[in-house]
Amino acid sequence: MKDAFGAMRGAPEEVDLVFEPRTAAWVGEKIWHPSQAIEKLPRKRLRLRLKVAVTPELAAWVTSFGGEAEAIRPKSLREAVQRAGEEIVRRYG
Repeated sequence: MKDAFGAMRGAPEEVDLVFEPRTAAWVGEKIWHPSQAIEKLPRKRLRLRLKVAVTPELAAWVTSFGGEAEAIRPKSLREAVQRAGEEIVRRYG
């Protein structure tokens, strides 16, 4: 379970996320995973790096931040978050 972000498991990958100021302070105060590394960015943004399995659970967590979080890498996570956003727009747009 050490490579899992939550309950779902898989092969760990380098995950890179950027949070906007409204959520950056809160995200930066928590320990989300033992592998995490946090970097403060200009304009009060925050980069969170993790080495975890990229699962639907992780994609849902990133999506829960709406436009306040961006999945930079891996591409598979970025695409999963994008698909979730497109589905939200399709349903509510």
